[in-house]
Amino acid sequence: MKTRTIYILSVRVFHCYDSYGLVLTLQSGKKLVYSGDTKLCNDLVLAGLGAELVVHEATFDDSMEEDAMKKKHSTVGQALDIARRMRARQVVLTHFSQRYPSLPPPVSDSDNSTPNVLCVYDGFVHPMPF
Repeated sequence: MKTRTIYILSVRVFHCYDSYGLVLTLQSGKKLVYSGDTKLCNDLVLAGLGAELVVHEATFDDSMEEDAMKKKHSTVGQALDIARRMRARQVVLTHFSQRYPSLPPPVSDSDNSTPNVLCVYDGFVHPMPF
């Protein structure tokens, strides 16, 4: 059996006290980033640079940016922007508020800098892209 080493970095994010995102890095250097609940967090962006896969919450529609800021969550557009800034290959958007039936919204792929995007709900299983 082959042993694999995974490095785990916890990054304090902006939600409630002691909220953290995670960056998992394989020995090969490939990264998986999990945001947890958070509003925009530049420390997570920096730690996740070059990620293969980013799992990011997208609780609110872009029209609800003020609510997202007050409740310390992200909009869909903010989550996508974070993934772009990380130069991620793929982003999985999750944690859509059930109070807003329009979520998840359609995601435009007209911009080549947008990573591959999946919008998922609880229970979804995604094969690792590496």
